[in-house]
Amino acid sequence: MNAQKPRKYPRRWLRISRLKQYRLSTQCLEGNYGATCQVCSTAIQMPNGKEREESHARESRFVHRMVDAGEPSLRRRRGCVFSLVELLVTIAIIAILSALLFSALGKAKGMATGIACINNLKQIGLAQAAYSMDCNDWIVPAKNTSPNWIFWINLLSGKDFDGSNFDSGYGVSYYGKNQTRGTLACPSEAVGFGNNVDGKYSYTHYSINGWLTGTPSGVVWLNKYRRLNAITNAAAAIFAFDNKMGTSPIGTTIRSLAYRHGQGDPRPIDPTVSLPSNPSRAHFLHMDGHVMGLSYCDFLILDPGYAPPVTGRNMFYVGFNAYNCVDAN
Repeated sequence: MNAQKPRKYPRRWLRISRLKQYRLSTQCLEGNYGATCQVCSTAIQMPNGKEREESHARESRFVHRMVDAGEPSLRRRRGCVFSLVELLVTIAIIAILSALLFSALGKAKGMATGIACINNLKQIGLAQAAYSMDCNDWIVPAKNTSPNWIFWINLLSGKDFDGSNFDSGYGVSYYGKNQTRGTLACPSEAVGFGNNVDGKYSYTHYSINGWLTGTPSGVVWLNKYRRLNAITNAAAAIFAFDNKMGTSPIGTTIRSLAYRHGQGDPRPIDPTVSLPSNPSRAHFLHMDGHVMGLSYCDFLILDPGYAPPVTGRNMFYVGFNAYNCVDAN
């Protein structure tokens, strides 16, 4: 007669914890009446009071033995509760790291917008060089009257102030005086294009040097147009720069400079004072194509003849022969 093979239990049964196995083996004494015990395969009978107490006592001893033996599911987990001091220290560390991170992100953003502004000015410089090549070496005028009032913005971009096509242009992107985007929009300037009555820039975030390029004016030295042969030092001659004047894209004084790179320029548009109260910088494009950032104090060092409240024009005359010119009118 063949020996009886041991009962094979499913894998699900083998995954049950030791405590659950013990409870299953003692369920005959737990009140699950009328069912069949999964361990001994016998019918469950109603236990008496003494049997029930013995069952609870055995289970209690079994659980204590498992805890003492280091059962992971029953072992008391220690070190998972923070004290108030530890929690405060953790919060302080997170706050310090966040402050450092935000500061680094702010500096990175400032550097990125500053680089974008420099690229805009360099693009304006390339457009001016292309204009001079097409127009017998004439430097693009700040403004002329033929046939209507035409600014350097229109000549270099080929767009009118409403965004319509004016000419082919020279690579400067401009979408009209009500859309703040393109080459003539500085990413470091929070105020956009629009109506100057609303505190916005009527033309652009950049100006060109009116003393070098010329514009029809009653002021003698502004009323002059020049060719490239008037340039005596291209690395010193200022062509364009960050503009703070919302009513004009032509700069003639230190007051028209926008020191928007760094901590920003706190003055309103069309300021009546010359200097901001911080070391922020304005970007200057020179006739040789390089761009330089200067603070107000840097400008004073390069322009020793300037003293507030004098308008400060010496730097705008540097690098070209003012007498090598023709009248704009």
